[in-house]
Amino acid sequence: MDKLNNLSPAHCILLALHHTLESNIDALRTLIALRPDAFGPEHTLRLLLTYLPETVESEQYVSLVQEIAIGVNVQPSQNKLRDIELAPIQDISSAQAKRRVKKLHLLPLALSSEPVAVPAQDILTHYLIHRAHRVDAETGLLSLVPGLVAPFVDGNQVLRTWFVADLLPLLRWGYEYYPGSSGVPGLEAFERLEGERGVGALLAAGQREGKREIARDLRGLVGPWMVAKGERRRRKGKRRFSVDGRAEELQDERTREKHGWEHVFTWLVKLAIQDFPLAAATVEEWDGPGDVDLGGYVKLHDYLSEEEQRTLEMRYAQAVLAIPYAVEADTPETIHNAHGLLVRLARLLDFDPPPDLATSIELLPKIDSKTLSIEHTSGHTMTPTVLLSHDHPLTKPRLETFALLQMFVYSAYMLAELGHSVSVAHVAQIRFGESAEEQIKVVRRILLALVSGKRQDEGQWALVRSRVLWLWDWGLEDTTVGERSAAGVFGRVKRTELEKEVLRAFVASGTYPLVVKAYIDNTNRSLPPEAVEAVIVDIALSHYDNASNGNRTRGGMRKASEVIATFRPHHPNSPSFARLDALLKATHALSFYSLTLQHGVPFAPVNIRAAADPVGLISKVLAQNPRSYTKVDDLVFIARNLVAAGLPAADEEDEDGQKGDDDKEMKRKQKKAEKRVMAMAVEASLAEEDFETAYSYVMNKLDVTPEPSSHTSFNSDKADEYSYRAAFLAGRHPRPPLSSSTSSTANLLRPLNQRLELLSRALLLAPADMLTEILQVWRKCEEEMLALEAAEEKEALGWDDRGEGKTAGMPGSFAFGEEVSGGRWHGVQTGNKRPEIRGRWWDGGANTLTSPTAAKHRRSSDDETPLSLFDLARGVTSGLGLGRSVGSLRDVARGRGDIGGYMEGMGKGDRGDTGERVRRRDVVASAAMEGLAKGVGWVIGQSPFSPFAFDFASIF
Repeated sequence: MDKLNNLSPAHCILLALHHTLESNIDALRTLIALRPDAFGPEHTLRLLLTYLPETVESEQYVSLVQEIAIGVNVQPSQNKLRDIELAPIQDISSAQAKRRVKKLHLLPLALSSEPVAVPAQDILTHYLIHRAHRVDAETGLLSLVPGLVAPFVDGNQVLRTWFVADLLPLLRWGYEYYPGSSGVPGLEAFERLEGERGVGALLAAGQREGKREIARDLRGLVGPWMVAKGERRRRKGKRRFSVDGRAEELQDERTREKHGWEHVFTWLVKLAIQDFPLAAATVEEWDGPGDVDLGGYVKLHDYLSEEEQRTLEMRYAQAVLAIPYAVEADTPETIHNAHGLLVRLARLLDFDPPPDLATSIELLPKIDSKTLSIEHTSGHTMTPTVLLSHDHPLTKPRLETFALLQMFVYSAYMLAELGHSVSVAHVAQIRFGESAEEQIKVVRRILLALVSGKRQDEGQWALVRSRVLWLWDWGLEDTTVGERSAAGVFGRVKRTELEKEVLRAFVASGTYPLVVKAYIDNTNRSLPPEAVEAVIVDIALSHYDNASNGNRTRGGMRKASEVIATFRPHHPNSPSFARLDALLKATHALSFYSLTLQHGVPFAPVNIRAAADPVGLISKVLAQNPRSYTKVDDLVFIARNLVAAGLPAADEEDEDGQKGDDDKEMKRKQKKAEKRVMAMAVEASLAEEDFETAYSYVMNKLDVTPEPSSHTSFNSDKADEYSYRAAFLAGRHPRPPLSSSTSSTANLLRPLNQRLELLSRALLLAPADMLTEILQVWRKCEEEMLALEAAEEKEALGWDDRGEGKTAGMPGSFAFGEEVSGGRWHGVQTGNKRPEIRGRWWDGGANTLTSPTAAKHRRSSDDETPLSLFDLARGVTSGLGLGRSVGSLRDVARGRGDIGGYMEGMGKGDRGDTGERVRRRDVVASAAMEGLAKGVGWVIGQSPFSPFAFDFASIF
């Protein structure tokens, strides 16, 4: 004892240093107790802080530290001096001891950057915080720290705050929640965590470890960590600083700086974007900033006032409201999780809970009218940071936003049930951000998918209609907001347009009884009859356009026929149904013929509607189907139905620029189409060298009666184009040569006679500017006929000469001029120098063949004999010779006669108004006189482009 008292303070400090390094706490305690003069509290704590090994259990020296810090007399150990060894300092002089003590580098008690504000005189708190950092930094055994700090927490607000905010969450992180985790930071690094980075580090631990305990981590890690943040914010609000020597209070930074919980709310919304089920489970298990585990060391109200707590709870509710808008997933699980958030929100905000998702439409909640005033959002407002802004129209916690989110969740569920899964955010975008055109496109996509998908019965389609209408107005009938048609997701679409799309789906899916029930027989019609009719016809045309075969018993044609057959009785006077029925008939009839379009593309029904000239397709049929011209009645049937279907025609025009009665106009167009088809058939038969069929069609089937609404006159500029062209083509077509057995003169004259008949009809129907060309062909036929008649007459004269004995060797010949009783000899008139042999010449009026000699006598007697083209030209030149027979033609040409009756008279030998017979030569004469002013002066040799190289005047 005396030796210890004789030691200098420097020797005592060196001896204490030795026992500290040796972790001999009992010896150190005895030394401090026996020589208190050598050990001051701060100096002793610094010695322990610097040289006491960090691995020493806290329980061994915590009482010593407490005694030193509070300034009470340190009690020696029970062994007293036996614990003290003086050998380490026996050989050290006092001077050396002083020098060694001065060279000791003792650490300061306060850290250079303490996480909490510790008063300078609070050496114990400085020591404990610094010692905890030393233990963690040197050994990593943070579990040794609680035994050192815990005994001093009570009554020490600063130390308690630090312990709860920094030490407690770090201990739970590394030793309780995620033991052995490699991502646990050190104490110093943990204290530097701030804001969003700190929240992310605490809450990402569970995700890294594959655990989903976000609610627990919020409660046990983030909640305590927020204690220091609240304390720090309060201290910042109380600091003062001096400006110009005057003390001023620093503005409370709580108005400028985010509360730490704001970062939690943002993180939670971002988590929902990545893992919505985990975020929904977290919200379900965590009640917000008031739901924290502080380990029993502090109370919640110790660092959060009631006002702050209410504010944070509302901010938490806003985060829950924002989560469904931030999630872009469109799975059924997403919708169910969003509904779970609604239920959770109702509990948090004390609202009525929403019904189940599968609730019938009639029992779904109705939205309040105040909610309808929420109108404006844009695309960028769906980001997490913007969704959490205090005044966001969709997420600010109140009854209106809760009700609106509720309607969006049910709308997403309805759309998913309709086969169109979208997120809640997308539903909001459709409602607020899309125009009526874009909304109706969504409706069309939904209904088109249902029509093309699994077949549904009538009850299912009725439910589809109910859901679509609910999506339109959310069950609020007769509700309008501004320019909107209704309050629902598709509210910008007009009700009639929406119903049209639903009706289109009903018809396309074949749910015909439901169409009749909902749109035709329903007394409360949502669509007018004409709109229903237009939709049905449009669907039928859609089936028609999609058909690949024109047979109405197959594919799209069959569906179109079913639509028309089902609904036409409900619209008996509908022109649209009549036109479509005619189109189906024409297409079906056309399907029996082979038809290929350009580049080998097979013919489809849509090609008829797409063609600029549907009737013109018949010409392709005639070209691609041999002898199809023999079925002209079928082709005419097709053409008439194509016209009745209202399809355009390449030659369609109104002569007077005005349309008359619809029925008369339709008959006129059909008659014109019929003539056109007949002309096509004539041309096709000529192409296949079937002159007889062409002749028969022109003379017997081709109706040359003027069109009802036409004012076309004989040889006018608007003549019957198809009729005259058919007659002209047949008239100029050379008859194929006959076999030698049938090539008599009579058989050769017959085709020429037929051609002249055809040309005479063409002259009657052709416009004036075509007379020149027709007359040229006439002249050629006439020349051929004259040549044949001359040959026939020469042959007849040869037989006469033989009969009269002028040919040697002819037995039984008679002398020329010998008279026989009765003046005749076997039918030969003896009164003449040479008997006239009957040649063939066609008399148009009598429809007979007349000999040239007889024709000469008849021409000299009554001027009614047939004229050759040269006689015709002479008659035209002199103005004589045509006589009374042209008068009737002139009357017809001037409109006083009936062309149709006149043409009938040509074939039947009728007479005109004057009782005179109308003959083919009169037709030619009249045509020539009508055409003189139109460029046929070549007939008399006065045209500069005359085809004749000689002068007619010289002949006459």
